[in-house]
Amino acid sequence: MIRSREVIPPSLEYALVANRVLAALASNDLASREAKDAVDDGLQLLNSMIAGQQLTALRTVSADSYQALAYGEGVRALEIHYRGRGSEPIVLLRELVDVASSLKENRHVEEEAIREFKIFFQSMRDIALASSEGPLEKVS
Repeated sequence: MIRSREVIPPSLEYALVANRVLAALASNDLASREAKDAVDDGLQLLNSMIAGQQLTALRTVSADSYQALAYGEGVRALEIHYRGRGSEPIVLLRELVDVASSLKENRHVEEEAIREFKIFFQSMRDIALASSEGPLEKVS
């Protein structure tokens, strides 16, 4: 079985999720099934980042080590907007998880929290799209 991580670079996968979340936020219809699914994908990505932080802290190598890559990308996205604010990345990620959970469950979320959520996913998308990964080498 081919897994998406083997075909699609993780950074591109994160960009696709981020773009989907941003499209859901732009639709202004977060009650729709598509928007809820998109926010749920964003929530899963955020939870992967938190799990990746734990794997990184423990220096654990396992089948789930790709989550550490998600954490690294998340930290890069947070550094763009939160540089110099002194908050730990894991604290900020947990705040984003709370926002995603609230959006998914149609609970009230402050406009500022939605703006921060949106900026995070824009940064995730932009980092992946600006990636300078080289093309695959051809062997003749």
